[in-house]
Amino acid sequence: MLGWRRLRAGVLGLIVAVLAAPGAHAQSSLSLQTVIQAYEANDLPVLEQASRDAAFIASIEAIDPEAAGALLLNIARRLEDDVAAEAAYRQALAFLARLKGPDDVTLAEPLAELAEVQLRLGDRAQALLSLNRALTIMSQAMGDDHELVAPYRLAYEAALGRPDAASGTRAGGRTKLPYHLVEIFYATHRVPTGGATPAGYYSGRSGPMRFGRAIISLPNDRDLGELPRASIFALEFKPDPAKHVVLTSIKPYSDRAQFMTGVSQRVSASKRKEVFVFIHGFNTSFQGAAERTAQLADDLAIDGAPILYSWPSKANPLAYREDEAEAAKAAQLDDLATFLADVAARTGATRVNLVAHSMGNRFLTRALSRLAATSPTSKPRFNEIVLAAPDVGVDDFVRLWPKIRPLGARYTVYSSSRDRALELSGQINQMARLGDARTKPIANLETVDTTAASAGLLGHSDFAGTALDDFRAVIWASLAPGKRCVLQTRSGAAWAFTNAGCPASDFRSVLGLVRTSESPAAALQRIRASAAAAQPAARSRLQRLERQLQAIVGAP
Repeated sequence: MLGWRRLRAGVLGLIVAVLAAPGAHAQSSLSLQTVIQAYEANDLPVLEQASRDAAFIASIEAIDPEAAGALLLNIARRLEDDVAAEAAYRQALAFLARLKGPDDVTLAEPLAELAEVQLRLGDRAQALLSLNRALTIMSQAMGDDHELVAPYRLAYEAALGRPDAASGTRAGGRTKLPYHLVEIFYATHRVPTGGATPAGYYSGRSGPMRFGRAIISLPNDRDLGELPRASIFALEFKPDPAKHVVLTSIKPYSDRAQFMTGVSQRVSASKRKEVFVFIHGFNTSFQGAAERTAQLADDLAIDGAPILYSWPSKANPLAYREDEAEAAKAAQLDDLATFLADVAARTGATRVNLVAHSMGNRFLTRALSRLAATSPTSKPRFNEIVLAAPDVGVDDFVRLWPKIRPLGARYTVYSSSRDRALELSGQINQMARLGDARTKPIANLETVDTTAASAGLLGHSDFAGTALDDFRAVIWASLAPGKRCVLQTRSGAAWAFTNAGCPASDFRSVLGLVRTSESPAAALQRIRASAAAAQPAARSRLQRLERQLQAIVGAP
């Protein structure tokens, strides 16, 4: 569930001034700026009006359906009049059911909140229906005995009047949880262990390709790019969904056809029809790979289907050579090549982006080489192909590059001179690594040196953290490096992060504006109108954003 803080800081907070421009809501007396100000001032009459204003809601939905659903829920949570709140919850839930499907796990929490309102109104029968629906959704997604299902069962039993259940509910009887759920799809060559827990479901042994979906919980107060996990050094011996990213459920599919059907349905229900495929790196368990995929899907706000390909890493820092051997198995690479071709051709996605990290780039580049050889094409099959901290030998990549280049509309390499993991790999393999920023850039391959953005860290996962805004610019809008003001050219034709081009906060705002507009040109028109109508205090920043958009659009 998207909380108000993340909602305002993420998408809607970036476009308040733009949507407040004259004509932005021609059919409604409300603007988004007015509603957000009313929320912060606790102006309940205006919020109630917004929850009932179909034209206003439609205008937000046209920009970003996910944001519209989150806005409706946050308004319902703020309303103090229970009659108005119940109506607002029902509208929000109906909206989200249309958007995500009636059994989507994200509906469970607002259903439980609706039940609380109904209990206060004395409508116990309706409350039980709402709670039963929430419990059914969670049980179907997680399994009856999962710990995340327990709060919903306790709330249902408390509403039934069972005294033992009432003592187990949260303070005030509330079931609101401090985390939200993200569902991903996966394909893997890992063999199941036979274990019952999600964390131990898949092994590091290889076998036939299997498919499924997984649900991961992420804390609501997690910062962008953050992947918090339990640590024994912090005396955290068990993951806490309120604090940590947790793989909560695995649901295997029976075969590839069922997988493709599930992905296609998700894509069909989305607005942007995006597919995002992530391939993890060395020393990574299935659990770790699934949690990273969910973090990326959440932070990139993927509108469609996030997909993980998890190869059989031994998840052992001493098993480097064993992991390397997996990346050389011809049968696995053939399977992956076929799988990527199917994702591009059979899911109905209009935008398919591929991202590999570390040693996962060996799987990706070798699979693409097989795909190019067996099924050549005159036009790109994929949009953005991102090679993040690639643990690939430079000489090896140079041999593959002419073969794989036509498969992607663009390739981007994220490299760093701080990357100690790749420095060690270079020593082991006696060959410079593509992700080491100290190597010479390859012609026609866009390379971004993230060293300056590493903030003193090791630089092996910058793309998912400190360089996330630039990564978003690639995945969201396919912006060329010259149009990303946080970058500057460096000798040798590479790009590097800089503090001189623009404030990072401005770049993030521009990205949000581009993401929520039909095109960069449309975003520019909207912000020009807002700057002209803005108060002097806001006009200066809007004009800065306008200049950045001009650079993106190429306008005078």
